[in-house]
Amino acid sequence: MRCCLLTIGPLSTYIPTLSERMQNPNRLLIGQYRPGNGLLHRLDPRTKLLISVGVMIVVLLFKSIVFYLFLIGALLVFLAVGRIGWSVIGQNLKPVLMFILITSLFHLIFSGRSDIERVDLFGLFSIGQSGLYLAIVYSLRIMIFFLTALSLLLTTGPLSFAEGLISLMKPLRLLRVPVDDIGMILFIALRFIPVLSDEIDTVRKSQFIRGISYSGSRRARIKNAASLIMPLFFSALRRADDLSVAIETRGYRSGQPRSSLYPLKFRALDFGALTIMAIFVCGSFWGQLLLEKSGTGLL
Repeated sequence: MRCCLLTIGPLSTYIPTLSERMQNPNRLLIGQYRPGNGLLHRLDPRTKLLISVGVMIVVLLFKSIVFYLFLIGALLVFLAVGRIGWSVIGQNLKPVLMFILITSLFHLIFSGRSDIERVDLFGLFSIGQSGLYLAIVYSLRIMIFFLTALSLLLTTGPLSFAEGLISLMKPLRLLRVPVDDIGMILFIALRFIPVLSDEIDTVRKSQFIRGISYSGSRRARIKNAASLIMPLFFSALRRADDLSVAIETRGYRSGQPRSSLYPLKFRALDFGALTIMAIFVCGSFWGQLLLEKSGTGLL
């Protein structure tokens, strides 16, 4: 499969290299792959996918603020050990903070309005204790989900990510699920995100040269930004057409078996990481049962 996906014909001439995009940090996208040789980079993509799914399942089953804070700290340490700079982590976290703030405000305003026990904030208004609790829990949960996805995407290339997902989904072929096609669609989607980002930047610059300004009032900026839609739409169609021709030229057929130039293999590092993850999941369930039996509950 790697042979089919690695070179994609005419589209590759339109895609700037990763090193070229990294020369301008302001154009880096959220979760964009960062090449390196850290611990997380050396893990098999299937290992990282399984660990990510395991963390998300554990987070969904528990509502412990202390446990969530521990996970956030652990994920930040893993990102640092994986040689992902703190500046990169900070740049990727900025957009999600606004979403967390909106989520918190939603729970503070609409959750716990019927609570008898309330908490006064600066003597101006009061909120229900359950609303405050839910705001903290769901905000931390979103942060954990985002950091988990970030640790996966920043250290896994689009091709490796797609191949790992296809490998894990192989049993679904018995149910006639088009696993290879799903992997191909995912790979193309991940590759097109930076392409469309570069295209938007190019169209904006060309229209700025022609006198279109994106400053002024919000209404004026929205109106001028609408002029980006049609050029971007036609550019996306053109690139999609080039890609389809390249895929057909290389003999890609849906459902046909394909080999890989670099087959995925589990190594000792992967088995160690999966063992630690299994111990963590079992320990989490065991701790939950002990706390429920003791009646202390979870903070």
